[in-house]
Amino acid sequence: MNYIFFPHVPWYDFPYRHLAELLQSSGNVFAAYSELPAEADGNVRVISVAQAAELPPEESVLLISQIFIPTVMNIHLFRAVVALLPETPQGENPELWNKYSKLLASTSELIVSDSESAYTDLLFKYDPVLLIASPQLSLAADQVERDRQTFFEALGLVINGRSIDFIKQRQWDEQIQHYKQLSQIDEMNELVWYLQSFYYYLLGEGVEAASCLQRSFAACVLTGVKDVLSTRFRFLAAIHALNGETEQALHTYGITCITGEERAHYDRMCHLFEQGAILIALGELLFRIGDMRTSSRLLAKIKDERAASLLRSIAIQVGDVKRALSLSVTSADKGKQQIIDRMMNDKLQGLFHLMQGERRLAMRFFWRASANSHSFGELFELKTIDRTLESQCSAALLPV
Repeated sequence: MNYIFFPHVPWYDFPYRHLAELLQSSGNVFAAYSELPAEADGNVRVISVAQAAELPPEESVLLISQIFIPTVMNIHLFRAVVALLPETPQGENPELWNKYSKLLASTSELIVSDSESAYTDLLFKYDPVLLIASPQLSLAADQVERDRQTFFEALGLVINGRSIDFIKQRQWDEQIQHYKQLSQIDEMNELVWYLQSFYYYLLGEGVEAASCLQRSFAACVLTGVKDVLSTRFRFLAAIHALNGETEQALHTYGITCITGEERAHYDRMCHLFEQGAILIALGELLFRIGDMRTSSRLLAKIKDERAASLLRSIAIQVGDVKRALSLSVTSADKGKQQIIDRMMNDKLQGLFHLMQGERRLAMRFFWRASANSHSFGELFELKTIDRTLESQCSAALLPV
């Protein structure tokens, strides 16, 4: 098997290079950069993206941290795609990085992050997500080795099209035990209690999640931490929803709604609930809270235009352009809304083809969208992407 890494930084700064060491015993390991000649360093060979694209796809696994790679080669031909997603690197455009990270994540068989902040965000959007610590974070050697073996086990499963649900749940249990130990050391750390609550929620254990979140609230009050209260209240609404307390969930969410737009969303959810469209109200509530993965699963069971509209919004939010296109509609009424619908569909078509490496076809849709919107955002983004990829050429060689 060929394991091809696409780093976003020079190899000596790459936070996932320890995974390359792990894979050397089971195949050939490459590091692919833009337009680079082949260079050797130990058991990792540096190749160009063009050379990577020529490797046998059925015998090659792509491990992508340079999120713009799908715009220059068709990653979907290969055996499996692993997205390696750190937090937004310093110097990168956060908005652009976030957008293309989601586009990559939505089409990957496995998503990995070495940042727990990024990991918890990804878990609310995607299924096959793992937290794999980097040795650069100065963690205990046994934890790094445990995570390496977890990654190796999960990769073997996804390559063969099998579920990693039991591995994810094992990780959540491990995180709970870790934060339980920390809470015994520092009972007033609200984040420690919140993260326990978060992992209990993922495991479907609503009572334990609520109990830990209550401790988080208490720590907030006693230590004067106020800036996270709104976020924590919204998470409490999600826990109420998990426990089947939909009305209480809506009420709790409503407390956090301050802006006119938020109040409008809240009023609509209450109206849906009163009409008896409880599952749609619950699906939108989870969407607004940020748990798009659960919301999407719930709404997918409902045959209703309102559910389909929410599913499309979720698909756009998580970068799943293929699904968003399958749910696209164009207003039958000629006018402004029809123009907006067509523009959005053209942008989605452009992004879909761009993430297939079909640059010319993507540009055709982006130009068509710009004719309706008078905005050239996606076309300017392509220039930024090209500059980013080109900038790697001079700095990416492995150290001798």
